[in-house]
Amino acid sequence: MKSITVNQNIVDLEYAVRGRIPQRAAILKKEGKKIIPCNLGNPQALGQKPLSLYRDVLALLENPRLIDRERKLENKLISNYSLELAEELLVNMESGLGAYTESKGFFFIREAVAKYIDKRDGIDSTKTELQSNPDNIFLTDGASEGAKGILELLISNSNDGIMIPIPQYPLYSATIKRCGGTQVNYYPDEDNDWSLSVEGLEESIQSAMQNGINVKAIVVINPANPTGAILDRNSIDQVVDFAEKYGLAIIADEVYQENLYGGEFISFAKAVGERKITLFSLHSVSKGYYGECG
Repeated sequence: MKSITVNQNIVDLEYAVRGRIPQRAAILKKEGKKIIPCNLGNPQALGQKPLSLYRDVLALLENPRLIDRERKLENKLISNYSLELAEELLVNMESGLGAYTESKGFFFIREAVAKYIDKRDGIDSTKTELQSNPDNIFLTDGASEGAKGILELLISNSNDGIMIPIPQYPLYSATIKRCGGTQVNYYPDEDNDWSLSVEGLEESIQSAMQNGINVKAIVVINPANPTGAILDRNSIDQVVDFAEKYGLAIIADEVYQENLYGGEFISFAKAVGERKITLFSLHSVSKGYYGECG
């Protein structure tokens, strides 16, 4: 049989949360041992009961005939609120849940996201130049798919570098490898609550540039995964200044912005403001809002 050459980047990439330990756990499970999966943010695997509202509404959107059926029942399985919400969504969708949407996702949802961002960042309704534009918002199948799409867009050859924090969520190192780019590490200060320093960022980018790497973007995870650190305003401003100085895009992974436990979140969108800096901001409904990762 003729041998087939495959993409070596795919062969070589590593994704720690699905690496050797989960593989070993799968073997132990086959041997009859009870396994508790703690390698992923997966609360239902640890016994959390799923929230019924979202499943009820999705069921109604998948099969709208259930709406009339439920309204006629005396002992409803689904609340009136879920019925009304499903009807409202169906009206806005126009073509229903099964049809193809715009490539960026339903406009009425992107419009709602834009309004949310403006409210979150306290954007004055009169300052139209700072208001979020629904046309610049993309709905993806999870924030991870959004991150992958951004990196695929930015990395055009093996000389393209992306700065990522260490430690980091392995999505970034794996995707950079898959896209054939170069991972450029920078190191938040563990002894100072994982804060960022200009000196550390400068050291990382200068080292990469001396090796001929074309650094194109910096990834910032805030609040951080896995450290849990929340960047203060000074650290965020330093990153913005650094990106502007070197003409870098900022990839702000902000999916845990609702999980603060008393901390203060400052968005990169608010920090960048009117400055001419390319910013990709990632958020997710599955973390702080639903608490049902995955």
